[in-house]
Amino acid sequence: MPTVTDIATETIRAHSLLPVSAPLLLMVSGGGDSMAMLHMAAQGVFGSRPLRALHVNHLLREDGSDADERFCVRACA
Repeated sequence: MPTVTDIATETIRAHSLLPVSAPLLLMVSGGGDSMAMLHMAAQGVFGSRPLRALHVNHLLREDGSDADERFCVRACA
């Protein structure tokens, strides 16, 4: 059975989503899907390329927006 990493890698390759030399900018929210993507990129699943991450804190949730931001900052460090 293919893993999430296998599926992501094959989808990127099949649709030419990432040129070989393209830098990678990931938008991370702190949710499971964006953090899984960040982890895969940090492990080199998408190739060796410059990697940057962006989290925008829109302050939409009084009880969680700042915590999401701190989580993303720690994960990116």
